[in-house]
Amino acid sequence: MSNPLNDIVPARHRRRVYAILALLALALAAYKASEGDWIEFAGYLLGLLGFGTAVSNTDTTT
Repeated sequence: MSNPLNDIVPARHRRRVYAILALLALALAAYKASEGDWIEFAGYLLGLLGFGTAVSNTDTTT
């Protein structure tokens, strides 16, 4: 299964995109926690972990 982002954006830039998305998920999670919405906080936190995994698995050597 192919990821269309792999064909459009080079790996070194994809790594930055994933990192920015992870930071946005962290910011949204903090905002939701401050409002007391713990279910959405947990969802954004899980999303953050997913983007963190994507960043760490991006091969920039090729």
